[in-house]
Amino acid sequence: MSRRLRSDRRAGFTLIETLAAFAILSIALIALFVGASGAIRSEARTRFELAALRLARTRLEEAGIVSPLSPGVSRGRSGTFSWTMKTWSYAPNGVGAGEPHASWMQIFVRPRGAPRPVVSLLTLKTITDPSRRLHETLQ
Repeated sequence: MSRRLRSDRRAGFTLIETLAAFAILSIALIALFVGASGAIRSEARTRFELAALRLARTRLEEAGIVSPLSPGVSRGRSGTFSWTMKTWSYAPNGVGAGEPHASWMQIFVRPRGAPRPVVSLLTLKTITDPSRRLHETLQ
């Protein structure tokens, strides 16, 4: 009979082995959940930054089309963002009257109330004098 009890004990897991297995499983699941929640936060942040980038690009593309370019600072709000656009003239040496000229444009997009911008873009926009184009077309 003692031989039979010994073989029964060796056939299953002890309580310590079972607890150790659950502890290892718990640690693995916690690590998995932490990684998944970090990925979700990262994806949400990326989506937020992409929306800010889209707004900045749109404002830069509209500049000079929707309203004339003039040196200075303009501000606005769109959705959850506020933006500031600075425009200043770029005049290289040798540019005469009627020649194309350019303006530097820099835009900062930040969440409303945030001190730091999420996106900052800088571009040089070339502008051709439309009266000169018309004059060349008529000749």
